[in-house]
Amino acid sequence: MKKMILKVVLILSFLPLATAWGQSPVAIAVDLKAAGRTIPDDFSGLSFEMENILPRWNESSFFTSHLFRPDNKPLIQLFKTLGIKNLRLGGGSADEKTVGFIGNSEIDSLFAFAKAADVKVIYTLRLRDGDLKREAQMAEYIEAHYPDQLDCFAIGNEPDVYFTTNYPAFRVAWKKYADAIIAAAPGAKFCGPGGGIPYAKAFVDDFGKSGFVKCVTWHEYPGGFGPGTDGAVGREHMLSPEWLNTYQKLYHSTIPPAFPDTLPNRLEEANNFWGGGAENVSDTFASALWAVDYLYWWAGHGSGGINFHTGDFIPGSSRPFQYEAFLPLGHKGYDIHPLSYGMKTFDIGRHGNVLPLTITNVGKINLTAYAVRSADKNLFVTIINKEHDAGARAAQVTIAAGENISGAQVISLVAPHSDVAVKTGETLGGASINADGSWNGNWSVAPVPPPGSPFALQVPAASAVVVRLSFE
Repeated sequence: MKKMILKVVLILSFLPLATAWGQSPVAIAVDLKAAGRTIPDDFSGLSFEMENILPRWNESSFFTSHLFRPDNKPLIQLFKTLGIKNLRLGGGSADEKTVGFIGNSEIDSLFAFAKAADVKVIYTLRLRDGDLKREAQMAEYIEAHYPDQLDCFAIGNEPDVYFTTNYPAFRVAWKKYADAIIAAAPGAKFCGPGGGIPYAKAFVDDFGKSGFVKCVTWHEYPGGFGPGTDGAVGREHMLSPEWLNTYQKLYHSTIPPAFPDTLPNRLEEANNFWGGGAENVSDTFASALWAVDYLYWWAGHGSGGINFHTGDFIPGSSRPFQYEAFLPLGHKGYDIHPLSYGMKTFDIGRHGNVLPLTITNVGKINLTAYAVRSADKNLFVTIINKEHDAGARAAQVTIAAGENISGAQVISLVAPHSDVAVKTGETLGGASINADGSWNGNWSVAPVPPPGSPFALQVPAASAVVVRLSFE
C-alpha cells in the first residue's frame, strides 16, 4: 500500500503543467556558463554559549560530563548529518564572571570532539573583566596543542554592548589583548569584533590589513527581540519577502565597502529572533523554511558562513531557547528541531558554486530559488515555497538551463498538512532526522523532459524542494 501511495504522489508531482496545475507558473532560468562564487566548505556552523564547555549532568551515565567530548557519538553524527563544519563557543556567557573556571580538561574535551566531528572552532576569550595573563595562557595552550582544529580566536562577545559608543576604548583593549596573545602564541589568528555592523566596519579599517585577523565577524537577528512576539504574526514576518528586503538593505549599506573579498566575513552568531527566540515561531516548521532561505541568501551574497546560535537554556535563566537546533534527550540522543531540517536541506544542495538565475513569477507566489553547480557538473536548484496558511498556493515550476537534461532527482522538505506552525513531524526525503543523529532520506527519480524542454515539477505550499539535474 505504501509503495502505491508513493507512486501516486510522484505522478501528481510531475504531471504536465496543462493538466495538473492552475494558471500561475513560475519559470526559473539558470546560467550554467557563469563561474559563480564557491560556497565555503565550512559555511554551515553552530554557535553555543561558552558555558556549554563546562561539565553538566549526564542522564545516561548519572554523573557530570562534557557536552563536547569525543565519545558523544550522537552529537558527532548529528554534526556530520547536518553538514556542520564550524563550531563557535562564545555568546554572552563568554564575558560573564559567573561562568566557572575553564581549564585544560575542558579545552582537551572540546577539541577532541572537534576532531571527531571534523569541525573548526572559533574560541572566544574573555574581554570584559577578563584576566589578560590567564587568557593569553589559554590561547597559548590551544594554539600549541590544537592548531588544526582552531579556526580563530575571538576577543570578547558583542563589545559594542558594554563599550557602547566608545569604539576607541574597545580598540585599545582589543589591541592590548591581541598583542599579549601573539607574544604567547605567535601563530594565533583572530576574528572579530563579533557584534554590530558599526563596530565591524571600524574594526576592518583598524585591523583588516594587520595580517593577524583572519575574518571579520558580526551578529544578526533579523526579527529583533523575540519574547512576546505573537506566533501567527511572527511566522508571517519570518516568511515574508520583507525579511529579504532587510538582508538586502543591510548588505548594500554596509558589507561591500566594509568587508572586501580579501577579508572574509562571517555571521558568527545569528538566528531569527534574539532574546532566545520567539515561542511558537522560532520553534516551528516556519523556521526550517526560513533557515534554508537565509543560508542561501547570504551564501549568494558573499558571506563566508553562518553560525546559528543554539543551546538549551538562556544563560542566567531557566527560560529555554526557542530557536535551538536540537535538545539533548539524555541517553536517547537528541530531539531534533525544525531549524536542523533547514540546515540539512541547505547542505544537500550547497556543495559547489552559486549560479545566477532569473525567476519569472507571474502570480507573485511567495517563493525563492537558488542554484549551485557541483564539481561533478550536476545542477542543484533549491526552491522554497513560503506560501502558508489559508489560500496558500502550490508553485508550478519549470527549470531551464540551456542544455538537454539527462537525469533528474528530487528531494522534499515537508510538514504535516503543510502547516508551518507544527513543531514535530516534518520529513526530508521521506524521513526524519533520528535521535542518534542519523538520517535515511532518499531522492525520488523524476521523469526526464524531452530534449530542449525544461524540467517541470510542482512545489507544494509550505515546503522546500531540492532538484538535482544532470546534462547530456
